Amino acid sequence: MITFRFSGRTPTPKTYAIGMETDQNAEKLRFLLPQIADGQSAQLLMLLPDKTPEALNIVDGMATVSSAMTEQPGRITAWVEILDVGDLPPISEEMERKYPTAIQDALDAEARALEAEARANAYYGTVDELAAQLQAVRDAFALIQHMHIDDTAMPEGGTAGQHLVKQSATNYDSDWEPNAITADLGTVTGTGGTVTVTKTVAGVTADMTADRLEMSTPGAVLGDVTITTAENAVTFSAAVSGSTTVKVKLSHAETVTGT
Repeated sequence: MITFRFSGRTPTPKTYAIGMETDQNAEKLRFLLPQIADGQSAQLLMLLPDKTPEALNIVDGMATVSSAMTEQPGRITAWVEILDVGDLPPISEEMERKYPTAIQDALDAEARALEAEARANAYYGTVDELAAQLQAVRDAFALIQHMHIDDTAMPEGGTAGQHLVKQSATNYDSDWEPNAITADLGTVTGTGGTVTVTKTVAGVTADMTADRLEMSTPGAVLGDVTITTAENAVTFSAAVSGSTTVKVKLSHAETVTGT
């Protein structure tokens, strides 16, 4: 049970949640009204959604709201009215006479409240998005402030696929060189003696060394294999008895310590 108190015409509390969708019980409301003169009565007037206005008699300060009145969710406009006893017209006609626009005013007020709430949600949603974007810009700027690019550390030139290789222990002494290259030397044939084959392979440099040797018939090669490189050239040398295809993977094997 909730008790409503009045300061002049203003009730406390002004808003009260009553009833639930599954609530089958009645709700008792207590009203501490100003003194009522003899011959007067008090009623609780309620404008229910999609229903005929309801009037509840307040007896000894108590009014009972039935579950049928609260089975549908929504906001209900209600007020207490003190009436003189007499031949009153039906309550709906009385409300229409005294408050001819009450229902429409209540609906208009509800629509304005919902519209204001929607505008507020849209506004604050936009503010949150802008704040997130601004923070992202600040984070990016802070990261850039901690970065330092020295244009003297990067040599000019180079082509796609090349990488930087230190040329000496001197600071910034680097140059563009190709990545690892696989040189196909084709088929090598011999009768037991040393066979030397040189192939032109674009991109090979003199400082490249063999990382891996692939042969279709390893048994055809007798003893050690020597691989030498020059500008755009690879030389294979070994004793061969029979035939085998040869592929060699070349890379820059030299490691130089320095900045």
